[in-house]
Amino acid sequence: MFDSGANCFLNALVREFEQWKYVKLPERHFKSKGYTEGFCSQISSHQYYYLPLIAYSTFGRSYFHSKQYLVDQVSGDIQEYEFYEFLTQLSNRPQLFSDDKLGMPNIDNLRKVIARSKESQVNIYKVIDYRHNDLDKLFQQELNFIESEQSLLVGHSIHPCPKSRSGFDRADEETYVPEYGNDFNLCWFAVDKAILYVFAGNKKPIEEYCQELIANDQELQKLAGELPTNHLLIPCHPWQAKHWQANTELAHYFVQGQLRNLGQFGQAWRATSSLRSLYQENSPWMLKFSLSTQLTNSIRHLQPEEMIRGQVIEKVLSSHKAQEMEQEQPHFSIMREPISIALKDSNGTALDSTAIIWRENPFYNQHSSSTEVLSGLLQDLPNTPDNRLSLRLKAQAERSKTDVSHLAQAFLRNFLRVAIKPIIAAQAKYGLLFGAHQQNIVIEFDAQLMPVKTYFRDCQGTGFSALAKRLYGDELLSDTVDSGNLFENDTVIHLFTYYLFVNSCFNTISSLTLTNLLSEEEALHIYREFLLQLKAEAWPDQRVIDYLLDSDHIWSKGNFYCNLHAINENTMADPFLIYHQLQNPLKAAVNTAGNAA
Repeated sequence: MFDSGANCFLNALVREFEQWKYVKLPERHFKSKGYTEGFCSQISSHQYYYLPLIAYSTFGRSYFHSKQYLVDQVSGDIQEYEFYEFLTQLSNRPQLFSDDKLGMPNIDNLRKVIARSKESQVNIYKVIDYRHNDLDKLFQQELNFIESEQSLLVGHSIHPCPKSRSGFDRADEETYVPEYGNDFNLCWFAVDKAILYVFAGNKKPIEEYCQELIANDQELQKLAGELPTNHLLIPCHPWQAKHWQANTELAHYFVQGQLRNLGQFGQAWRATSSLRSLYQENSPWMLKFSLSTQLTNSIRHLQPEEMIRGQVIEKVLSSHKAQEMEQEQPHFSIMREPISIALKDSNGTALDSTAIIWRENPFYNQHSSSTEVLSGLLQDLPNTPDNRLSLRLKAQAERSKTDVSHLAQAFLRNFLRVAIKPIIAAQAKYGLLFGAHQQNIVIEFDAQLMPVKTYFRDCQGTGFSALAKRLYGDELLSDTVDSGNLFENDTVIHLFTYYLFVNSCFNTISSLTLTNLLSEEEALHIYREFLLQLKAEAWPDQRVIDYLLDSDHIWSKGNFYCNLHAINENTMADPFLIYHQLQNPLKAAVNTAGNAA
């Protein structure tokens, strides 16, 4: 009846391409199956694809049935497809993936995307089988920070290949991929300081950051104590260590003894939901590494401009004005990234495949119970049209003898206040643009499952508006010349809104409406009321709030676009090229399906 991996693909398909229309399904073909609404695309004068729906939300995400259909309106024939069969059908129909901006995709690129979609499905099935004994806990019980980070079995809810990745064999997957729930030791290298490129946002030396990583590990302290005085003990993701060894840019360092692989040592670390970011409960720092693998839309190398962004935001957050923001929002915290490093290439510049970022661990020496990454909280069950948030709220309502609809309303209001409002305030009042998609928002809950604190992570995804330039001045923002994240036009408002609202807020709302915990009308009322309250704050930069209230359409990122046209979103000159328009839920009201052909 339901396939969560297929649902990710189908949601991306109908969202990004205008060839698909939301319709009432023709009764003569679908009434006996109990299907009434769905999406339709005409592929010839008399043939149509139909994707039947279980539930539809005007907030841009739907629940699809697991079967797809081809109907011949002349002969009356109907062909039913399993999802794999439907993917094969699509691989021969590039016209269904044409758009006004980028045109018709190359047929080879289309088939590569379809192959990656099939690979993603296989990866999802493998991990669900591997974690089958944990499914009840992952979807229905309280999770701490790292349990939540390692719970994302399916991935991005609107993506053609949410769990596609290159370069990992089965043993690698079970060791390093977060959803397998395992841990591993880091590789440690002896590195001559002369070949280190350091991006620092404060005056604290790299030696102190390295020492803090090993302060609670006697084995690593002993190893560091044996190094020459001009060397540092530097961690490396063990999967990436193989790439360091094979990199011709680093060969002379190994020969000259400036770079030595000492092996895997120390306490075990765990991958967070982003795969390349690692957590260790006894470390004050998380670590984010470049990995030479393609995940979803891009090769995951940290670019120098991304590393500079961490040091710029560190300087800004240390300013009096930004500290004022933190004092105003005690339930909002930023996981700061004050320093990053990379090995130098032969020209003395940072080699992106060797980059490492230090990220603040706010849960060091603290409890992280009932603290979840938003993407894990919103995750759909593997084979049932429901999600973790819905199941948790229903269980809480039963325990507390509360009406579940009232609890869902309270949850949404608290979520908007605790998770969304601080990030809007950062933009509208302080000129800070946080790329707050679901995997970058971590929420702490109280015993009644109400959000009480939000953490934002991923400083490489931050930007600054013209307001920031006025507030912090050219001196603090001088490095944005190199980091490329000072935006003085309106385009960035569309990008910011996609991450915080389309990706995070709208998916949260649809998780409640698709499961009938809230009606679309109730959700729209609460959401509109929230925006009007923000409007009344009269903050200096009202552009995002006005855009959400007044625009007929909202721009959304095209994950299909990236993959079909072989675009690396992290390095493209014009990121807006991969964006497309969605109907604004406030303008759409409750959408009504049109009549099918």
